[in-house]
Amino acid sequence: MLSELELLDHPDIINALFNASLNIEETTEKPDAMFKINKDDKDIEYYLFSGEKDEPLIFFCPAEYDTLKDIFDFGSGMKKNGFHVVTFAYQQNQDKPDKISGLFNLIEDIYTDFMEKKGKDEDKQFKQIFIMGRSLGSVFSLNLGACHCKELTGLIMESAFDKLDVFLNRQGIDFPEGKDVTNNKEKMKCYTKPVLFLHSSRDELQTLTEIEWLVLESRSKGTQFQIMPAPDRKHFLRLFEDTYLEFIKSFIWQKIGKRPKKRYSK
Repeated sequence: MLSELELLDHPDIINALFNASLNIEETTEKPDAMFKINKDDKDIEYYLFSGEKDEPLIFFCPAEYDTLKDIFDFGSGMKKNGFHVVTFAYQQNQDKPDKISGLFNLIEDIYTDFMEKKGKDEDKQFKQIFIMGRSLGSVFSLNLGACHCKELTGLIMESAFDKLDVFLNRQGIDFPEGKDVTNNKEKMKCYTKPVLFLHSSRDELQTLTEIEWLVLESRSKGTQFQIMPAPDRKHFLRLFEDTYLEFIKSFIWQKIGKRPKKRYSK
């Protein structure tokens, strides 16, 4: 008998969600390092963009629609602001994931593998860690955040959603109504650190009113809700790079107690 989470593994759902181009020739941005872990006899790559010394780490779970260019542009944009970024692609060698349910454990393994690598060198350990997820990636980031809450500084949720069945059905993807197999609201209750929500006012898959129900489950007074002036839920970085990066940087700086440098006029 299938578990509820395994309902996500139907080929029609996987094929409908994962169609992003992973042609590395489409991007001029490149990571500073690439690592591999072996999962179910497959080598899975993940990437590091190295920021400045003593700056926080962002562990980024991309959206299902993110191309490799989108993923690398995010890493590069955060690096230019001083932050370190670890990220990955759901599709490896242009292959779609075999199971969406298996991505939860895979992402946990990537996170753990990187932390173990850095843990061997005390000078390279990160004092502040933020988890970030975009669209479907917000499900994985919230799951990771709930499991590692004590060691994290904050969580960033971009174009998130409260109910998975609604998220899928509004895209024309058949999924049993009322089957909220990811339990986002319950996991948010378990996560006690600050959260930054980034959401478009024109998001048709998850309205502002609907996402507010997930925001209300946050247990931190430091949680913030920023509305992006975007035409839909995708590509905030492409459309509003400066504003988007500034929202994230300001949230992180607030949570680590860092103030922007004062500008003095002559």
